[in-house]
Amino acid sequence: MELWELNSYIKREPHWIAQWGSGMLFVFFLSVLFFTSIFSFNEVVPAKIMVTTTSPPLHILAKQKGRISSVNYFPGDTVQKDAILGILENNSNEDDCLEVEKSLISDSMGIQHLESLFRQFPPNLTLGLKILPAYNQFLTSYHQLILYRSLGDKDIQELELIKRTNNQGLAIDNKREEYQVMKRKIVLAETSLERYRSLYSKGVVSRQELELKEVNLLNAQSEFRILSQNLNQLHLEMTTLNRAQELMQNDEFKKENAFISDFLLAKQNLMAAISAWKEVYILKSPITGRISFFEVWGKYQNVKQGETVFTIVPLDIGNYIGKCKIPIRNSGKVKKGQKVLVKLENYPVREWGLLKGEVQTISEVPSLDDDPGYIVYVKVEGLVTSYGKKLEFRQEMLGNAEILLEKMTLLDRIFYQFKGLWS
Repeated sequence: MELWELNSYIKREPHWIAQWGSGMLFVFFLSVLFFTSIFSFNEVVPAKIMVTTTSPPLHILAKQKGRISSVNYFPGDTVQKDAILGILENNSNEDDCLEVEKSLISDSMGIQHLESLFRQFPPNLTLGLKILPAYNQFLTSYHQLILYRSLGDKDIQELELIKRTNNQGLAIDNKREEYQVMKRKIVLAETSLERYRSLYSKGVVSRQELELKEVNLLNAQSEFRILSQNLNQLHLEMTTLNRAQELMQNDEFKKENAFISDFLLAKQNLMAAISAWKEVYILKSPITGRISFFEVWGKYQNVKQGETVFTIVPLDIGNYIGKCKIPIRNSGKVKKGQKVLVKLENYPVREWGLLKGEVQTISEVPSLDDDPGYIVYVKVEGLVTSYGKKLEFRQEMLGNAEILLEKMTLLDRIFYQFKGLWS
């Protein structure tokens, strides 16, 4: 191409598309900017969720490995609280252990004879190695307490002391009467002596008669002193008897308390041994509900320690609630009252729809397991889905939850990307 042709091509006015193109791009940019500023949507925090109730099912675990020796119910049966669901095989007779526990609860140390003791607590029960030592110690302590109460040595000594105390009291009363009589004799002797002195001064009586009255007074005073000493001696002996009676009562009280303490300790140890045995081998229902089985269906099946043997579903399930764990990332945006969309694996969302709920509580601290996160409890509004279908509830249904955070425009989200650079 010649130079003049090239210059004429460059200097030629641009085509109309080129003239209007930049304007259209500018208008398009403004339109996009406008729509991003008005178009908003919720950010979502996803999480796995388990839908249950405020009264969740309770799992009965095997406390140690072994074999099931008995299963007392069938799947779907309604069981009462504390009902025995099954028993793990052990070297104790379950009926004997439970009968001993029943007798212990009803006993209040009221057995007075050995025949009654062995009738209520037979010595030949099959209680196993974990309960039998405590049971033998209990029988020994009860035996000693009954013997102590039935020998009667304490009663004989106490009756003897009471008899001596009563006799001593009678002796004191008699001696006190003599004492009062002697006091009266001394008063009369003194009065008589004074009268004879008056008569002697007048010459009516002789000197010998006056001296005889003086001797009578001296004899009465001497007898009075002896009576006073005897009365004091009797009071000392009474004090000694009372002291001996108190010491005997205290000694017997200590002895009886020692026997009772040994008995109560043995009873407590036996109750603890039976409770420990029940905790390991007896599978009880902690609530009233319907029983559900997992791997165990009958007798003689082996179970592992920690394995779920039975599950009790409460009759009153309460309200529906979901439990989920959210990751630490974005967890600060989760607030109480935010909407939650629940998609259950039991019911595919495309066919059945989803459930609605809201955030009820959030744990204060995250869990510290291999998958750290915060526990969030979701209040599920009901079992009617967004498609208007009623779901049949089953405990511990699994699914996915989407926690809807506050709405934010697309423009805000774009500018958030550059906010860190600007700051």
